[in-house]
Amino acid sequence: MKKPEILAPGGGFNSALHAYEAGADAVYAGMSAFSARKGAVNFTNDQLRRLKSYAVEHNKKIYIAINTVLKQQELEQIIILLHSLSDIQIDGIILQDPGLAYILEKYFPAMERHASTQMAVHNSQGVSALKDAGFKRIILSRELSLSEIEKIRRDHEDVELEVFIHGAMCYSFSGICLASGRLLGRSGNRGECGQICRTWFDGEKGHSFSFSANDMKGGEAVIELTQMGIDSLKIEGRLKSPEYVSHTVRYYRDLLDRNDRSAIRKEEDLSAIAFSREQTAAFFNNRKGENMVGNLYPGHRGISAGHVLSSGKGIFHLKSRIPLSDRDGLLLFLKNEPQQFALKSPGKKHSFKSGESVPVLFNRSVSPGTEIYLVSRHDMTLKEYREESYKPWKTPVPLKVEMSDSKLVIKAALSGQEFTYEEEVEIQESTGGKDFREILTESFSKSGESDFRLSSLELTNLSDLGDREIFLPLSRLKKIRQNFFKNLDMRASQIYRESASRKTGDIDAEYTGNPFAVFPGSIPGRQSMSPSPSPVPFGPGEDNFFPVPPLQFSDSDFEKIRETVDRMLEITAGPVVLGLNNPGHLSLVKEYGQNERVYFFTDYCTYTANKAAVLFYRTRIKRLIYSTYWIEDKEGQLPPLFKLDSSFNPHLFLSRICYRLHNDFGTCRDCRKDYHYSLNQRDREFTVVVKNCLTWLFQKR
Repeated sequence: MKKPEILAPGGGFNSALHAYEAGADAVYAGMSAFSARKGAVNFTNDQLRRLKSYAVEHNKKIYIAINTVLKQQELEQIIILLHSLSDIQIDGIILQDPGLAYILEKYFPAMERHASTQMAVHNSQGVSALKDAGFKRIILSRELSLSEIEKIRRDHEDVELEVFIHGAMCYSFSGICLASGRLLGRSGNRGECGQICRTWFDGEKGHSFSFSANDMKGGEAVIELTQMGIDSLKIEGRLKSPEYVSHTVRYYRDLLDRNDRSAIRKEEDLSAIAFSREQTAAFFNNRKGENMVGNLYPGHRGISAGHVLSSGKGIFHLKSRIPLSDRDGLLLFLKNEPQQFALKSPGKKHSFKSGESVPVLFNRSVSPGTEIYLVSRHDMTLKEYREESYKPWKTPVPLKVEMSDSKLVIKAALSGQEFTYEEEVEIQESTGGKDFREILTESFSKSGESDFRLSSLELTNLSDLGDREIFLPLSRLKKIRQNFFKNLDMRASQIYRESASRKTGDIDAEYTGNPFAVFPGSIPGRQSMSPSPSPVPFGPGEDNFFPVPPLQFSDSDFEKIRETVDRMLEITAGPVVLGLNNPGHLSLVKEYGQNERVYFFTDYCTYTANKAAVLFYRTRIKRLIYSTYWIEDKEGQLPPLFKLDSSFNPHLFLSRICYRLHNDFGTCRDCRKDYHYSLNQRDREFTVVVKNCLTWLFQKR
């Protein structure tokens, strides 16, 4: 049975190297711009080339995450970046923006496209749509059960599937969360998430972290995923430490390799000590989720170190479950408030075995039985890798050389354009008899500080001398070589800028005028499309407009959508308009695209912020009458895209985590499938809607 790839976070150069050393097959990383983790160290071009050298030498892979919404004015810069990444021959692009998918499909078809979890692909229909669009790999949403993942795997054996197995969970579906963007002006879809879900709210049960999801720990589930034939197992954590990355990778490497159980347990603990909230198997075993919310504390709590035996003035005694030493970081809760401190014991003894009573200096009273957590160890820090120790990887380039009696002409292909460099020379007749092509190859194999290196050399001899009769002084050849590679680097940058300008011009030309179909009627405001009185802005509404809800977990969910559309077509002689909110909805275009009465629009969950995104949808959707402009950009606009007016109240969270169940308001047995709760946070008021096992959060107007 083929083992899946272990894919680790490469938040920076040091983390990426430790991930590889620990047994990761690949890392995913972000560049300094266009990363969904702006807080991570991320990579410069030079750092990426150095990492590439290590990856090539050790048969590892690198995927670059450009999983953010792209604004129209950024397209030229993103194309320049793509040229650079193409040169470095990275192994795939992880993306969210459909405009980037369009650009890659049209201009960089050789680069693998991986659908980010930000695209919220959670069903076979979504996988099918993106597979048809040329995606090589689909990263599935974290909200799926093992049985749902297995069904998708059976339905699509011809596309790579990637599954998250460990790390932080978002309360809302990734890619469908608007909370940070709407409330703080810091969009999670732009790598600036303010983590609203990790903050407190006041409600019926008082002060609570009602939306702080616990951390996923797939554990032994990776064995089942392997048996299903999942291609890649992903660890979250580009913002986390190299220690977290290293020990988490080792834990899953040991699990997959069926290593000694004590070694597995050791790495499991070290991973959690490096960083872990309370842990959960998430939705793997239960579609309702298991222990999904840590509503008392949203932060790192490590592992249990033991419990308090007794407490005195300025000291307590801890019954340890694990070895402990002075300067280890400990955490306890006093009246639900976290207290973090370094272990300091009186006397001469500073290290303690598991099971010992550990005296701990602490200036507050602690009740016997209080749980103590280990959140850091004094000896966990890993070595720092020096970037300078790794030579930058160079892009191989074939050269064609023409040699005449008085001129040396060197030609190289860059991004489909030919770069030509010439130098005047005075050749002499050689007495050594060495083939001049071999001399050139030997000389040009040294490219100094250039980003390029020779891959092959073809010589066309136009001189009066034979190939073994040509002589140029080595010092002259060295100077020509240095000048050539210097000019090649400069010209490469120019070519990429020129290419980006030309390609954005092509996109502008395709978009010119109104890129949408003519609709035989008027388009109502978005608020009036929503079924009243529910605040949930999806479902058939005014004038036969039907904004389709973003989530459909099963074929029966899609069947309900079809039944609604068919009923609308039966009761009206006019057009029916479907609003698409997820890649899976492109299956509805396939199904109803031949019906001339059915029209489509891309709704606010599609995040259309650039012309290339419109073209991506227009090439796939018949009778596309409009696209909704990216809802989180309050200042921007892209005519003639539909701009939502201020009266429309979109969701902030949309989650499969039931607010009622996971905040202990009730069980599934006594559920009536429709609940409303009120929350507030400082001067803001919110409504939580729990409907048919989904949770919606809205800001009250």
